[in-house]
Amino acid sequence: MDTPHNDKQRKSLFPYKLAQTLVGLIAVCFLIFCIRSPSTSSPSPFQTTSSEKETALKWIFITPYGETDSSYADLFLSQEDCTELAGTPVERSLCTIEKYLNMTASGISADVVTCWYTDSNFKRLETTGTTWALQDLLNKEIPGFTLPENFIRWCGNFQGDVYAYPHTGTILSEDTSIKSAAAMIGRKDILEKIHWDSQQPLSKAYCLEQLKAVRKAYPELIPCYVELPSLQQMFGVTADTGTAWEDPFFHPGTLESLEFMNTLFRERLLSRDVFTLSQESLLRQLQNGEIFLAASPSLGKLLSLLPENHPIWEQYEILSPILSDSGREPALSNNFEEQYVSTLFVKSSTQSQFQARLLAAFYLPNRRTLWSAPGLEICSRMQNR
Repeated sequence: MDTPHNDKQRKSLFPYKLAQTLVGLIAVCFLIFCIRSPSTSSPSPFQTTSSEKETALKWIFITPYGETDSSYADLFLSQEDCTELAGTPVERSLCTIEKYLNMTASGISADVVTCWYTDSNFKRLETTGTTWALQDLLNKEIPGFTLPENFIRWCGNFQGDVYAYPHTGTILSEDTSIKSAAAMIGRKDILEKIHWDSQQPLSKAYCLEQLKAVRKAYPELIPCYVELPSLQQMFGVTADTGTAWEDPFFHPGTLESLEFMNTLFRERLLSRDVFTLSQESLLRQLQNGEIFLAASPSLGKLLSLLPENHPIWEQYEILSPILSDSGREPALSNNFEEQYVSTLFVKSSTQSQFQARLLAAFYLPNRRTLWSAPGLEICSRMQNR
């Protein structure tokens, strides 16, 4: 039997139970709504978002060391120079040939690729069909601009196509002087003080005495950095005897080169880093004037890349080679061995107009020897776009 007290208690609990029931119903309805409602269009964590199309011309410089220190990086065109040449914003980057080949295999695109040294892998890119034949690019963007026949004969293939633009001041001409590829330089100020004539080839004995004098007068300097291949060239070592191929290692000039290097080392005249020094370190030492005399095949390639106002040319000048005791003529490499920078233009690029403008800008310094008058007029219009 309900008492007045129990009846009063039930009435006081009723609002609480009603609230619980309402909260439960709301939760159930919300759950059903979430289950039945369509999913939102929010991207998954791994979905790439779209971005605006890149407008910068992607220009890659291939170097032996990829991203290098400031000493070696100074050899390359600055971001501002690249932009001025192309006439459009340029995204400039540096990498090794191995990294570039991996990039192309992965589908990472570029517009212009410049190799800063001779590399067979880079040359093979010409035959892949991924780069422009220069005349085809000109025909597309600068109709009427025709490459001269003598230029094509000099740097074209057997089909008469030129794919890589060669950045060298010796196009169509060969430097046949005795200093053409000796790749030996000396500090100008010291050469003047010891009366070393840069135009006069030297005997080994005279060179040895001069280096001893430099070591005595300038103990803080490295008297010389001379690599074996350079001495081999200067002492007449070649694999071509005129009748048959001969291993250069067994050439008499190689023994003479090794003996001379041994003498330099024993007299404390030769850099101890001659077998381990990188191009970057050699360049840095030359910029700082730490070496009196340097000779290296890699130095020859390096010198060909230096602008005329580079600090090295302010301190150093090219020397004539050291002569062999036997009287053999130097066997110096010439400019046809492609010791120069070259540039390819990627065919899949959407910026062929600026590729052509850049190609035209490369031609400007040589316009008098390479271009006909119509070509000059067309290129001038292209440059002023």
